[in-house]
Amino acid sequence: MTSKQIRLLAVVLLGLALLLALLAWQVGRQPAQPAASAGAKPLHPVVVTTRAAEAGKPLDAEALKVEMLPIDPAGAYRDVARVTGQVPLVALGANVPVLESQLLSGLAAQVPDGERAVAVSVDEVIGVGNQVQPGDYVDVFLVLRRDQQEIPDSQARMLLSRLRMLAYGVASVNRPQAAKPEQMMARQEGAKTAVLSVPLEQVSRLAMAQHSGRLMLALRNPQDPAMPSDGMFAEPPPALAARAGVPADAPRAATDKATAGVLLSGLAATNGAPAAPAPRPLQVAAPPAPAQARERAGVEVIRAGKRDIE
Repeated sequence: MTSKQIRLLAVVLLGLALLLALLAWQVGRQPAQPAASAGAKPLHPVVVTTRAAEAGKPLDAEALKVEMLPIDPAGAYRDVARVTGQVPLVALGANVPVLESQLLSGLAAQVPDGERAVAVSVDEVIGVGNQVQPGDYVDVFLVLRRDQQEIPDSQARMLLSRLRMLAYGVASVNRPQAAKPEQMMARQEGAKTAVLSVPLEQVSRLAMAQHSGRLMLALRNPQDPAMPSDGMFAEPPPALAARAGVPADAPRAATDKATAGVLLSGLAATNGAPAAPAPRPLQVAAPPAPAQARERAGVEVIRAGKRDIE
């Protein structure tokens, strides 16, 4: 390599060194950027308790709030309204997330106070052609034949009115229905039972009617508030009488009425149309009595136009 080439290479290297020095000086003059925290976690809205909550008691809105937490537990809620009124299965501490697994779920949470969930057998006819869906309201009619043969004493009448359908087949109010209508209809076609929300004092009446007669569900418009008039018809007698000393007009709670039960004879409502009169026994006419002349023994004698028996 000649001296000229060496000098040229030295000039190039010197220029590169100056350029690098200039870049380093410019970088040093810039303010230090805050380093992004690689370990920072995003925050999530989670419903937590504001105070300790007891198991078995519904949660009110004042006991809940939404906080931004760095954790997102499985089954956590985002909205206080979805948790308000639900019942915790276990005691909850203060400022802890409320999880779905900690709350009462299933059909029991859908049964109002003073009512019970009762299953009845259904088929395509009883279930309004399988058009009933969970959440609908129905009237329950009873077709009753006292001895399965007596046509004059058979009766049909409305037994209970405006009962909410909690479940029909595998579909229920607490379980999301199939996304496609054809899937939902396929499940309903094989329905064998329907679950109704029944007032406690009427459960005995429904149980007796299902065992002794045939039920029929009548689908009604949920906007229709019509109900039977109170006190219009006599109540069927209870199966259990009150103990001695209890006044006949003493108020009875729904649990007392359910415990007393109902008699089939009262459910049959025998004070309807009068029964057909019993046929009279056949009377056989007595044979005519023999003539008085034939009953007497003797010889007929005629004297002077007069007849005598001697």
